[in-house]
Amino acid sequence: MAPGGTLVEAGEETSTLDYEADLCGNIEQALKGLQGYGIMALELIQNADDARASTLTFDSRVDALVVRNDAEFSNCGSLTGRCAWERTGDPLSIKRPCNFHAISRMGGRSKIGAPDQIGRFGIGFVSVYQITDTPIVRSAGTQLTLNPLRGCLGNRL
Repeated sequence: MAPGGTLVEAGEETSTLDYEADLCGNIEQALKGLQGYGIMALELIQNADDARASTLTFDSRVDALVVRNDAEFSNCGSLTGRCAWERTGDPLSIKRPCNFHAISRMGGRSKIGAPDQIGRFGIGFVSVYQITDTPIVRSAGTQLTLNPLRGCLGNRL
């Protein structure tokens, strides 16, 4: 048997394909269960609670919704490649990516190993795509602009 349970006859060649997911399609599917501004607010409140923020503000402007809290994203020190904390563990010794890496992986379930946190499935932040195509996250002197149409995020310090 070949990987994945495929029967391979003697002498046959096998090949592999990368297993991929359509980011925009996944966002669309997740949004079906996260519709409504109340759900979006709840998800952002839960994220602030998970980050142990003591304040949270929603500032509705003509050109933007600015959501602020007083917590900072955890940061492994690198914004490239895979997060080293997935192998070595974060400051709490939980093997999961820092917040900057985690937000770049929709559905990454980075909070699954932290029983004191609300988030479990890595899709709550997706609710912001109801109001923007490219959310911007600023924390700890770093800005990430998430762009699902390009399948990447831009960052600057």
